[in-house]
Amino acid sequence: MTRTPRHRRRQRRHAFMIISMLVALGLIAGFVIVSERLFRLTLQTTTQSTRRQEDLIRQERALHLLRDDVWSAAATPVEVKDPATLRIGGIQWTTSPDGVAVRTQRDKPGEEARWADLHLSFARQGPWIVVTRAGKEIALLRTAPSPSAAGGAK
Repeated sequence: MTRTPRHRRRQRRHAFMIISMLVALGLIAGFVIVSERLFRLTLQTTTQSTRRQEDLIRQERALHLLRDDVWSAAATPVEVKDPATLRIGGIQWTTSPDGVAVRTQRDKPGEEARWADLHLSFARQGPWIVVTRAGKEIALLRTAPSPSAAGGAK
């Protein structure tokens, strides 16, 4: 009779208990859930970062052209009619209510440059043109001195 309990003990040591299997399945399920959330978060971060980078590229292209327009305006007046309209001689920059920035030239009416979702606004402060986006200043451009102002300074 003493042999039977030893034999049973030996079988219990080598076999998996149902509790062990459930714990293993629970751990695997937890790992799968965490992995899926991490994967989804990684994809969202990549998508948001790509969108932000494209947005900044659009903004930089528009500001590069605006900077060239303002700095080359030595002999032409620069005026800000309202926060959405900037005139530099024959060039006009406007921002529509939906945020599209448009650059047009009087002598080339068919040619216009557009940048979506920029929401730019303009302000004039002395020789400076202040460009803001969503309430934050993104550029401070100094207009070129006019030839008469440069001659009067001598």
